Formats: sequence, structure tokens, C-alpha cells
Amino acid sequence: MESAVKVGVVGYGMMGRIHARAWWSGMSGAKIVAIAEPVQERQDEVRRMYTGPVFPNIVDMLGSGLRPDIIIVATHVSRHLSDTLMALQSGCHVVCEKPMALTLGECDIMVAEAKRRNLKLAVNHQSIFSRAVTVAEQKITAGDIGELYAIKAYGKGRIACSDLMEIAGHLLHLMRYFAKGDATEIFGDVTYKGKPVTIDDVVRIQDLYSEGRDSGYGAGDRMFAYYKFSSGVRGELNLAALKGAPDTFTEKLGNSRNYGYFIELCGTAGRMQLYLPRVLFFNSSPYDDLAKNATPWVEVDSRLREETDPILIRRLNEQFLTAIKEDNDPVVSGNIGRMVMEMTLGVYASHLSRRPVALPLVDRGHPFSR
Repeated sequence: MESAVKVGVVGYGMMGRIHARAWWSGMSGAKIVAIAEPVQERQDEVRRMYTGPVFPNIVDMLGSGLRPDIIIVATHVSRHLSDTLMALQSGCHVVCEKPMALTLGECDIMVAEAKRRNLKLAVNHQSIFSRAVTVAEQKITAGDIGELYAIKAYGKGRIACSDLMEIAGHLLHLMRYFAKGDATEIFGDVTYKGKPVTIDDVVRIQDLYSEGRDSGYGAGDRMFAYYKFSSGVRGELNLAALKGAPDTFTEKLGNSRNYGYFIELCGTAGRMQLYLPRVLFFNSSPYDDLAKNATPWVEVDSRLREETDPILIRRLNEQFLTAIKEDNDPVVSGNIGRMVMEMTLGVYASHLSRRPVALPLVDRGHPFSR
């Protein structure tokens, strides 16, 4: 691209701010040309940092005649479908925040529209761009943990239905990445106060966890899911409301609320724990820590902690620009984002059927739709 790539940011909440700062940090050959945000206080915040046009929504942004080359959709998930479609239909490539959408049917529409218009669609599972992930993969390739056979994932310790939509996507994306294969089957179990959830337990997730984002509807304070991958690796997802979360890991990891969720990579000769997205521990023993003379966990490289979300998102942006220029798929394409949502909503689908279900799911609506 000869001229600067024009970028529009839709939504200036926590993640919208991070996206904007990543582009403002000197991205070569790209510049933000517009920001859309409905909340007046946030509009005022934008104007203190940015001299370009600010709109209340994507409709007004695009209606003004501006046509960004790329639009970042950082609104609540309930708006991801409509905002993404509007951007694509206006000829803009899209980076969409996670979770990708509320249903698989919505994901299908987004992926199909991007393909029909020959535009790029990516989903912000930024942890894949961390050096900790690269180092972990290098150690697996080098045989440091033997053959990878299982991956365990743990949420931030908030109420499970919130963690499923807001956190599990990052965990499941990395689970799929390290497993080197598609998830083919899932068995899920969801409870609320010790009892299996039913359709009657479904609520607006934000009513159960008011501090979280608007993540649609769900149920359950505890969730467990087991995945089969085409590579033969098995995965396990554990989400539960834990006492003291997200401070459980403070002593081990330092005072950061971002380190409370992790995946454990289990090999035949050792293990690794990756606290998302930038802290990596290694253990040369494949056995549980309670074993006699248990081998201690050792941090691989404390310098990995220096990476921040803006750094990771900047790398995602750089790769997205390259994908546009070379007409390749983004690393975290819309299709991969959709596969992550299959693994996410499959927890509910399996629980309701009380049996393992094959992926991709046949029903493309929300499993809890009446």
C-alpha cells in the first residue's frame, strides 16, 4: 500500500483504548482517521488525546463519507455482528474483538460476508503473538517435555458463565494452537450452586457478574469441558468462581490481575504452565507436584513479563497489514475465531444433551435459545 492505511476504531472502552494506543504508537504506514464511541465521557477522553473526528457510532462514522481501510470493532459482543457487517459492506477490512459473536450463526454470517467481498476478517486472540507462546512452542519442538498429550486450561476464577465468554476464548484458542489440530468432540458439564443448569437458569450474564462486559446470556458458576483434537491431544477446561480471585496467583506471579488464568502443557517428559499471555514456567517432571521429591517449577525467562497487551495487539496489527498486502489469511482469521466459538458454545450444547457432541455443531443458534 503506497499511502497510509486509514484505521477507524469503533468502541473506546478498555480494549478500544488499547487498540487505539497500539495504532498511535507509531505503526509504520498506518494512522487512525476516526473513532466512534457512544458514551460522552469517553468521547471527551478521546478528544483530549486525539484531534481527528469522533462519532457516536459506526453508522455516523461511515455516513460522514470516511472510508477507513481497516475498522477495529471493539464494542460489546452484542454489536459485533452488526458493526462488522456494516464495516465489511462499506469495503473495510475488520479486526473484531473477542468473543467473536453471540452465536455460531452470527460467526457464519461474518465469515461469509468477508469472503464474499474478498476482505480480511480477524479476531483479537492476541496471546498468540506473545514471545512466551513462541518460547513454549520451541521447547515442545525441542522435545523438552517429551510428547505433548494433554492441555489443561483454567479461567480467572470469576463466575464461570462470564469467564466462558470473556476469557475462555483465549485459553481455547491456544489449546487448539498447541494441539496442532481441530477440536472434533466436546463433553461439557455446567452447574449452578451444585445443580446441573437448565434452560430455566439462563440469565443475562452481566446480572450475575456486574463488573464484566455485556456478554449475552448464559448460566453456571462452574463449568468443566473435555476436548478431543484431531492430532490425538486431549484438552480440559476448568472454570469456577474461586475465593480470592483474581489475586490467587499474586505470590507466584506478582501483583497483576492479568495473570490469573493459564494453560498447562502436559508432556510425557515434562510440563509447562503459561500464564496468559506472558509468564512461562517449566517443570522437568511429568508427574504431579505432590509426588515425593517433586521437581520445582522454574520460570523460563522473567523478561517475557515485560510484554504488554498493546505490544501484542501491535504485532497482530502488523501481521494483519501484511495479510492484506499479500492477500493471505490473518494468523487469527475469522474462520479460526469461529472454531474457537464452536469450542466455547459447545460446552453448553454438550451439557444440555448430556453427552459428547461432535464439532462443528449442527445447531448454529445459541444452545440456550428457547
